[in-house]
Amino acid sequence: EPSSTIKESTNPGINGTNSAGKTGYHGPCPPSGTHRYYFYIYALDAKIDLTAGANKQELKTAIQPHIIAKGSIMGRYKKLSNQ
Repeated sequence: EPSSTIKESTNPGINGTNSAGKTGYHGPCPPSGTHRYYFYIYALDAKIDLTAGANKQELKTAIQPHIIAKGSIMGRYKKLSNQ
């Protein structure tokens, strides 16, 4: 069922495999320098049936015919060095 909010510290869906090969969200952790992180949000016209651990390409393929709106934001993060 669609929801207009996601409560803090909840995960109402499933976790897919991220670029680090792990499931779930892991905060930014660049090896050095400043890195860019992209966040995407999609409004879909149907619930998508994927299994936990699905990868990015599987997600993109499954949602493509159901996207009715989308947005994105890019953030920069720099790890402070220990001094």
